[in-house]
Amino acid sequence: MSLSIFSIVSNLMVLNSLREKEPLLSILFNLLLANLCLANLVSTVLVKSVSIVHYAHAVATNSTESAVAFCFLYTVSFRTTWSILPWSIVLLTWAHIQYILNMIQEERDEAKRSAEGLSLDGEDCKDGSGVGGGSGLMDTFSFSSAPCSTNEETKLYDDDDEYKFSMRDKLIVGGLWIMGGVNSMLSEEVLSKNPDKICSIQDTFSSNLTWASILMVLVLPLVLGPLVLLVFRISLFIYTRNTGYGSRIEVSTAKVPSSGFLLGFFLIFGVCYSTNMILSEQSDYIRGNVFLYIMLKYILGTSYQLFVPLWVLIARDDIRGTVVALYRKGGTTQSKSVDLTAEQMQRELGLGVCTG
Repeated sequence: MSLSIFSIVSNLMVLNSLREKEPLLSILFNLLLANLCLANLVSTVLVKSVSIVHYAHAVATNSTESAVAFCFLYTVSFRTTWSILPWSIVLLTWAHIQYILNMIQEERDEAKRSAEGLSLDGEDCKDGSGVGGGSGLMDTFSFSSAPCSTNEETKLYDDDDEYKFSMRDKLIVGGLWIMGGVNSMLSEEVLSKNPDKICSIQDTFSSNLTWASILMVLVLPLVLGPLVLLVFRISLFIYTRNTGYGSRIEVSTAKVPSSGFLLGFFLIFGVCYSTNMILSEQSDYIRGNVFLYIMLKYILGTSYQLFVPLWVLIARDDIRGTVVALYRKGGTTQSKSVDLTAEQMQRELGLGVCTG
């Protein structure tokens, strides 16, 4: 229970800090973090409130099956939010790769223009090859709404206009939750047409649905995330040694995840998900001890809900600073003034204002 409370508080800290400066959500990195923390909150509040009864019944009866209520709600909500972290990591990894490729292209263009004796003033903003530039797929996953990075960060932090989600944002967030919905269908409890089907807290490797879920939530994200980044980094090292391009690239952690940030997510994801889906199901001793099984699979295996926001607060100085400032002043203002004149207050309360 205490783990759930700490998870709720830490995820709310990150969410409130991002909502305090809504234009920050125009950056893909921040949007994915906000969506991930929202999924953690849904899982912590909705899933844990049902599962606490489910797990208590299992320990009391020393059984992994029960006919407690809300089994369908518990299964769907848990498995839907379960897939948000893996595929968010995949998107963050490819965002990191795209950023570096964009910066290398900038270096190549700059060197080409320099060799041709052309002026460099203002060229980066015009050709759109900067951090937010590009076309096609690059535009879809651009890191900000501004093509030039000179005053971009200042603009995002000082902009008082309410941010409205773009089509890109809706596609990305909607796609993540659709993936979660597909994963929720890979369960016998959900697909079963028997309304009285017993709800089980154990997964069986004899089921093709279990293997499909492992492939979708664990194997594919590991291949498309950490493995792809490892291959990319090795290739980048060789390319830099041979050409010299890419050696001056510095990743801005406010706009795109750094390799260190991604490494923290990889470790959290790898440990928690492999424990929940693989390790806890391999030992007959663990499966025979219901209390130990629940502690390993559903406590340690879901502790990413706490470790993810904690890692964000540790690795992101800007978010941590906003959290400190936010809780010092006692609440969020959403970057909007709350001061009302007496006339505005009367109009809002419907007390009647002479419009003569």
